[in-house]
Amino acid sequence: MSEAHKGKIISEETRIKMSEKNKGKHYSEETRRKMSDAKKGENNPMFGKSPSEETRRKLSETLKGKHHAEEHRRKMSMAE
Repeated sequence: MSEAHKGKIISEETRIKMSEKNKGKHYSEETRRKMSDAKKGENNPMFGKSPSEETRRKLSETLKGKHHAEEHRRKMSMAE
């Protein structure tokens, strides 16, 4: 996004138009590879950062009691 458009308020009508235009859009393998490479290693905004104790506690609380579906557990075990 260009500097001129940062912070600009977009109308609901424009949001809907943008959403409709991008539905069903597929990226080529080359483009997907480039997007992936652009956020790897030092380019990743979280590179070298660790979550704070508060963040770890919040994640822990959120994930307690959640279970994966049986099919998903089977897929995870096959991926190992």
